[in-house]
Amino acid sequence: MYRSPRWSITFSLVISVMLPMALDVRPARADDAHTGMCAASAVVEPAATGIFGDNLDSHLSEQDRRCLTVVLNEAAPAQTARWTLADGTLMLVTPGRERGTRGVRFCRDLRATVLEGTKTDTDYVTACRVGTGPWGPVS
Repeated sequence: MYRSPRWSITFSLVISVMLPMALDVRPARADDAHTGMCAASAVVEPAATGIFGDNLDSHLSEQDRRCLTVVLNEAAPAQTARWTLADGTLMLVTPGRERGTRGVRFCRDLRATVLEGTKTDTDYVTACRVGTGPWGPVS
């Protein structure tokens, strides 16, 4: 009879506790489907409006902007986070590497795509924050 080593159970528990929020982060594929709502906590400060163009910004609720904050803070470069927006469309966000630190200003490039039926709207932008403040558009 095979017995699982005790350390594998401990390792599984450590991994499940250490994983960040319930965002599905992986490379994007053309056949992506809706994956569920983002579970960003209400204590996460939402990203400011105006990061994207009007077409994308109009889709984002306050909860979706909280999810964007989590992605900008935690996702690895070139890894796509995806979730279903409050209006039912699919949001794909792929952050780039961290850059543009001047003093306390911290920036990341990102690609955001909203998939609504057969319509796709993609925007390439840079989001920045000062210190631990909210992410916002480059000003």
